[in-house]
Amino acid sequence: MGELLARQDLLPDFVITSTAVRALDTAKTVIASASYQGPLEITRRLYLAEVSTHYEVLLDVPVGRERVLLVGHNPGISDFLLSLTGEEHDMPTAAIARIDLDLSEFSAIREGIRGKLVNFWRPREEQKGEKKSRG
Repeated sequence: MGELLARQDLLPDFVITSTAVRALDTAKTVIASASYQGPLEITRRLYLAEVSTHYEVLLDVPVGRERVLLVGHNPGISDFLLSLTGEEHDMPTAAIARIDLDLSEFSAIREGIRGKLVNFWRPREEQKGEKKSRG
């Protein structure tokens, strides 16, 4: 999935992951395969986080960051995707949702702000060469 991010020119400029071993391993694998060299924030707040906590975590993204990769857990991360886009998708391990938000900074994010789900990829579909692109 990291290769997909690099191929699609979607490398993040900030990565935030849960402290859980599986989430941290996923984040490290993705960023290594993407050749990502930027900051990695590891936070316990994403462990079994509710939707509201996902928003709170994004509020703390440093000024100037434009593309964030958030690595969390279900059901919270899937519920967060629904809250942000109004679209319901299961987020299996290493799935990636590209969401465009009309924000100047992440400090402006609030519950109720809607983004557009531009693309959604599941790892197994990518391994098979299937395209689940939206746009």
